Amino acid sequence: MSHVSTFYLYHVHYFISILTMAKTVYDLFGNAIVLSNNFVQIINVPNSTLCIDASQVIAYPAMMFETTDGSFEKYYLRTIEWDNLVLIAVKKTGENFITTHYVLNPPIERILELIKKCRQTK
Repeated sequence: MSHVSTFYLYHVHYFISILTMAKTVYDLFGNAIVLSNNFVQIINVPNSTLCIDASQVIAYPAMMFETTDGSFEKYYLRTIEWDNLVLIAVKKTGENFITTHYVLNPPIERILELIKKCRQTK
């Protein structure tokens, strides 16, 4: 077997292993969102005892956005206790949507950018 084939098979196996170990959450439209292993599932708010469950942000967002440029990204936005916002980004990889990052209290400019450039689905 060539080095390229071995390399490819190793990475496919690694990717499948990540998906089987990660937690899957479903959004309001039934899309399966995989919380990748390197993604923090419990988000701690600095200078507070407040913790935010990322799966709840995805399952019950206040707003959802989808990109329209073919990049297959979705954004989930939720307010937590009046003064905290959480924005979670996911990207389609293969057949799955996988979390890429989150932003705690994103700048209003970022939210306005999503409103302008994306399709709001909720």
